[in-house]
Amino acid sequence: MGEGKRFFLHLGVVTILAFAGSAVFKWLAPANLVSRALLFIPLFYFIILLLSKVVLLRLTSKDDRKFTQTFLAITVFRFLLYLSILIVYSLLVPADAVRFIISFFVFYFLFTVFEISYLYRDLHPRKN
Repeated sequence: MGEGKRFFLHLGVVTILAFAGSAVFKWLAPANLVSRALLFIPLFYFIILLLSKVVLLRLTSKDDRKFTQTFLAITVFRFLLYLSILIVYSLLVPADAVRFIISFFVFYFLFTVFEISYLYRDLHPRKN
Protein backbone atom coordinates (compact mmCIF):
# COMPACT_ATOMS: atom_id res chain seq x y z
CA MET A 1 0.00 0.00 0.00
CA GLY A 2 1.36 3.45 -0.90
CA GLU A 3 2.51 5.97 1.66
CA GLY A 4 -0.47 8.27 1.09
CA LYS A 5 -3.11 5.54 1.09
CA ARG A 6 -1.78 4.00 4.30
CA PHE A 7 -1.77 7.41 6.01
CA PHE A 8 -5.31 8.19 4.86
CA LEU A 9 -6.57 4.81 6.07
CA HIS A 10 -4.97 5.22 9.50
CA LEU A 11 -6.17 8.82 9.71
CA GLY A 12 -9.70 7.62 8.98
CA VAL A 13 -9.48 5.02 11.75
CA VAL A 14 -8.16 7.57 14.25
CA THR A 15 -10.92 9.98 13.28
CA ILE A 16 -13.64 7.35 13.67
CA LEU A 17 -12.27 6.40 17.09
CA ALA A 18 -12.08 10.08 18.10
CA PHE A 19 -15.64 10.65 16.92
CA ALA A 20 -16.85 7.57 18.80
CA GLY A 21 -15.06 8.76 21.94
CA SER A 22 -16.65 12.18 21.53
CA ALA A 23 -20.11 10.67 21.15
CA VAL A 24 -19.66 8.55 24.28
CA PHE A 25 -18.33 11.54 26.21
CA LYS A 26 -21.25 13.70 25.05
CA TRP A 27 -23.68 10.97 26.11
CA LEU A 28 -22.14 10.32 29.54
CA ALA A 29 -20.81 13.72 30.64
CA PRO A 30 -22.91 16.46 32.21
CA ALA A 31 -24.12 19.02 29.67
CA ASN A 32 -22.07 21.82 31.25
CA LEU A 33 -18.85 19.98 30.30
CA VAL A 34 -19.67 19.36 26.64
CA SER A 35 -19.06 21.90 23.89
CA ARG A 36 -21.75 22.32 21.25
CA ALA A 37 -19.09 21.81 18.56
CA LEU A 38 -17.57 18.67 20.11
CA LEU A 39 -18.68 16.23 17.43
CA PHE A 40 -17.42 18.45 14.60
CA ILE A 41 -13.86 18.83 15.90
CA PRO A 42 -12.61 15.35 14.85
CA LEU A 43 -13.99 15.92 11.36
CA PHE A 44 -12.23 19.29 11.22
CA TYR A 45 -8.89 17.73 12.14
CA PHE A 46 -9.45 14.91 9.64
CA ILE A 47 -9.97 17.41 6.81
CA ILE A 48 -7.02 19.60 7.82
CA LEU A 49 -4.59 16.68 8.17
CA LEU A 50 -5.82 15.14 4.95
CA LEU A 51 -5.30 18.37 3.03
CA SER A 52 -1.93 18.93 4.68
CA LYS A 53 -0.68 15.50 3.69
CA VAL A 54 -1.93 15.87 0.11
CA VAL A 55 -0.19 19.23 -0.24
CA LEU A 56 2.99 17.88 1.35
CA LEU A 57 3.07 14.84 -0.93
CA ARG A 58 2.40 16.92 -4.05
CA LEU A 59 4.97 19.59 -3.29
CA THR A 60 7.72 17.14 -2.30
CA SER A 61 7.06 14.39 -4.87
CA LYS A 62 9.65 15.74 -7.31
CA ASP A 63 12.24 17.00 -4.84
CA ASP A 64 12.70 15.44 -1.39
CA ARG A 65 14.98 18.31 -0.39
CA LYS A 66 11.90 20.56 -0.15
CA PHE A 67 10.36 18.38 2.57
CA THR A 68 11.59 20.29 5.64
CA GLN A 69 10.72 23.72 4.29
CA THR A 70 7.30 22.57 3.04
CA PHE A 71 6.49 20.71 6.26
CA LEU A 72 7.37 23.73 8.39
CA ALA A 73 5.33 26.07 6.19
CA ILE A 74 2.30 23.79 6.41
CA THR A 75 2.72 23.45 10.17
CA VAL A 76 2.92 27.22 10.69
CA PHE A 77 -0.13 27.75 8.46
CA ARG A 78 -2.12 25.14 10.40
CA PHE A 79 -1.08 26.63 13.74
CA LEU A 80 -2.23 30.09 12.65
CA LEU A 81 -5.48 28.60 11.37
CA TYR A 82 -6.07 26.81 14.68
CA LEU A 83 -5.32 29.96 16.64
CA SER A 84 -7.67 32.08 14.52
CA ILE A 85 -10.46 29.50 14.88
CA LEU A 86 -10.05 29.50 18.67
CA ILE A 87 -10.15 33.28 18.83
CA VAL A 88 -13.08 33.73 16.44
CA TYR A 89 -15.17 30.99 18.09
CA SER A 90 -14.42 32.39 21.54
CA LEU A 91 -15.53 35.85 20.46
CA LEU A 92 -18.65 34.64 18.68
CA VAL A 93 -19.79 32.10 21.30
CA PRO A 94 -18.37 33.24 24.65
CA ALA A 95 -20.66 30.96 26.67
CA ASP A 96 -19.09 27.88 25.05
CA ALA A 97 -15.53 29.21 24.73
CA VAL A 98 -13.83 27.34 27.59
CA ARG A 99 -15.42 23.99 26.74
CA PHE A 100 -14.57 24.46 23.05
CA ILE A 101 -10.95 25.41 23.73
CA ILE A 102 -10.43 22.42 26.02
CA SER A 103 -12.05 20.05 23.51
CA PHE A 104 -10.09 21.58 20.65
CA PHE A 105 -6.77 21.09 22.46
CA VAL A 106 -7.58 17.52 23.46
CA PHE A 107 -8.11 16.65 19.81
CA TYR A 108 -5.12 18.78 18.80
CA PHE A 109 -2.96 16.65 21.08
CA LEU A 110 -4.47 13.39 19.81
CA PHE A 111 -4.09 14.21 16.12
CA THR A 112 -0.62 15.73 16.62
CA VAL A 113 0.60 12.57 18.35
CA PHE A 114 -0.82 10.55 15.44
CA GLU A 115 0.88 12.77 12.86
CA ILE A 116 4.24 12.80 14.63
CA SER A 117 4.25 9.05 15.16
CA TYR A 118 3.43 8.55 11.49
CA LEU A 119 6.10 11.02 10.42
CA TYR A 120 8.65 9.33 12.67
CA ARG A 121 7.86 5.93 11.12
CA ASP A 122 8.33 7.36 7.64
CA LEU A 123 11.60 9.11 8.45
CA HIS A 124 13.11 6.26 10.47
CA PRO A 125 12.19 2.97 8.79
CA ARG A 126 12.78 -0.23 10.74
CA LYS A 127 15.87 -2.22 9.98
CA ASN A 128 15.28 -5.87 9.14
